[in-house]
Amino acid sequence: MTKVSDARIILGGKMGLLGYPQDAFLGATPGIVEEAIYALEAGLPCVPLGAFGGAARDVAIALDLLAPSQRIPRGEQLPTYDASLERVGDLRDRIPGSLRPALAALADDDRGEPMAYDVARLLEEWLS
Repeated sequence: MTKVSDARIILGGKMGLLGYPQDAFLGATPGIVEEAIYALEAGLPCVPLGAFGGAARDVAIALDLLAPSQRIPRGEQLPTYDASLERVGDLRDRIPGSLRPALAALADDDRGEPMAYDVARLLEEWLS
């Protein structure tokens, strides 16, 4: 998908909570986290909408778009979850510094339609 995409907008996502079998992800990395990694490695824009929770929230934290204090305590998770987020953190320098404030605002935004316009504007700027 990365080869045919111009950007990645991520929302929600499984977190591998051990007490909740329906939250298990397949493979070593949650899909949302893997999508963020592939996009950033390919130099594509990646917009994590962290206000809606899930793995996307943790991606936003790993990218320093949300403060670590905004991580939600969840209990025990699959052992590869934190390692996959560390890989995301290693890619935080792939985000243009000039766009960090706008990305941080979007990571903490849950306004729906107004946020969609802000995402479109950010992508236009990132891809120009």
